[in-house]
Amino acid sequence: MRERCGHSSKLCGHLLRCRYNLTGRNCEHFSRWCKTGSTSSSQISVAWTSLGKVVVTVGLKAVGLLLVLGLLQYAHETQEQQVSAA
Repeated sequence: MRERCGHSSKLCGHLLRCRYNLTGRNCEHFSRWCKTGSTSSSQISVAWTSLGKVVVTVGLKAVGLLLVLGLLQYAHETQEQQVSAA
């Protein structure tokens, strides 16, 4: 227990010299470091994973939309060529 208190007071001193950072030095980082010695944050990992999924989903939908619009334009141009040739 004393070892953890020593670690936490050392980190508190470090945190006072550094600014709060949501992704790098937040309350979860501090509490996990006090308990385990690791400063990883599962909440931040989940947030980055979720953001990545959103970006991929939006990107795929945009590509799909561009493909559909391209096919519609191609079909329209083909139909105009057939009408003008007749």
